[in-house]
Amino acid sequence: MGLTLIFPGKLGFLQWVAFIPLAIALDAIVSDKRTTFLGAYFYGFTFFMFLYIMNYHWFWSMYPLDFTELSRVYALCVILLASLGLPVLAAFSGGFTFVFALFAKRSKTLSRFGFAHFLTFSLSYAFFEWTQIHFFTGVPWGRLAIGQTGSSVVLSSVSFLGSYFLSFIIVLVNSSLAYALLNRSRKGAALALASLALIFSMGIAGYALSFTGEGKTVKAAAVQGNMASQEKWSADSTFIAASRYTELSEKAIEEGASVIVWPESVFPHSTKHPDAYSCVTSLTEKYDVELYYGCLSYDKEGRTFNAMAFASNGKIDLDNFYYKRHLVPFGEYVPLRGFVRVVFPMLDQVSMLSDDVIPGEDSNLFDSKYGKIGALICFDSIYEPAALDAVRDGAELIVIGTNDSWFFDSSGVYMHNAQAQIRACETGRYIVRSANTGVSSVIDARGNILDIEPPLQEGYVIADVTFRSAKTLYTYVGNLFVYIAIFLIAIPPVLCFYEKIKKKK
Repeated sequence: MGLTLIFPGKLGFLQWVAFIPLAIALDAIVSDKRTTFLGAYFYGFTFFMFLYIMNYHWFWSMYPLDFTELSRVYALCVILLASLGLPVLAAFSGGFTFVFALFAKRSKTLSRFGFAHFLTFSLSYAFFEWTQIHFFTGVPWGRLAIGQTGSSVVLSSVSFLGSYFLSFIIVLVNSSLAYALLNRSRKGAALALASLALIFSMGIAGYALSFTGEGKTVKAAAVQGNMASQEKWSADSTFIAASRYTELSEKAIEEGASVIVWPESVFPHSTKHPDAYSCVTSLTEKYDVELYYGCLSYDKEGRTFNAMAFASNGKIDLDNFYYKRHLVPFGEYVPLRGFVRVVFPMLDQVSMLSDDVIPGEDSNLFDSKYGKIGALICFDSIYEPAALDAVRDGAELIVIGTNDSWFFDSSGVYMHNAQAQIRACETGRYIVRSANTGVSSVIDARGNILDIEPPLQEGYVIADVTFRSAKTLYTYVGNLFVYIAIFLIAIPPVLCFYEKIKKKK
């Protein structure tokens, strides 16, 4: 199952059967009268622990973390903490999926239906993925929808009820097939086929609707300067970046690009830095293009923000920045810094900044002459509420600036880009994504990659993008399905307690 997460889109078809062995094992676990609720949790914890260890295998490609100047021993400790710590956090909440399934099996009312524990597990899996955007239980990096980015029809289904509904259907199909095998039941096979038919029907409808509500079409480019992390923070990095990104942008402009996107913190300084300011204003004035680029911003109190700036007609809009809302732990801020500094001093040294970055609070759209543009920075793109906020506020196009240089040429860069494909389908918006060392891409409203630049190469991607005003159902209802799922998975434990009280009386 983990392989379908490691290679987003390439092995996605396996997701529709990869869970069958797990579902069979789950049935045996919850059917065994000797299984305690603590035991069920242990089985669930173990499964999710190993699943997410595979999911985060690419952490090892970051060793020895040269850009942090850590010793190799400290770097090894950081990689171990990350590659094991995040799976532990995910498994902490994931283990409860087995507990909910056991409640459904132990309820006399529900056990008569035979399939209740499978349905509960499918619903609770979607709930598990959702918890990762709200609670400190890992990050939403390994959601099952990533595996479906190779099929724009299937992926387009998320435009109705989001990626969590797609995850639910994937697990439900596997559970239905397991039920059919265990009980030699045609009902299980029929439910699996019905679930597949539903998701494909939603996908076809979502794909078709993505052609509606279209506005202006312009040619946009995302520039990839391929500057390693240690190079970005060198003394002459701003001058090097200015020269490199100007040259690549001019080539894109020659091909007709009128909207240019540069990556996160392309200039690790304020917009008022002389080299950065001169570069941006000269380019936009000379060629009459719009430029969106990453930089640092400081308020009157001296606090640091990771920002996306907008420049056009030789001027930078200094009154409107987009500030990154979802910061990278230990990269941009250190949780419980005093405790970490004493117990895990190596983690305190990973960040390239001496002070914590302050998170932004809202979408802060840019007023382009072509329409309203919403911005996301790096980690923002794996949290769907950030993209939803932008579209609800009127964004007709989304630009993403990111710095994935930590991941080098691992599957991590492709998994991160796959998250942007999901955001495109959820919101029905074209996305222009610029990554410092790759991958950079232009993605249409159906999740198709129109152009992509491989990792660790200088270059740019360019394609026609359309400003769209039509909103998907998902932008209206958000994660309504998850709230319904929470209500449904609460029924088994409530019934169990009710039946127990009734029996005593």
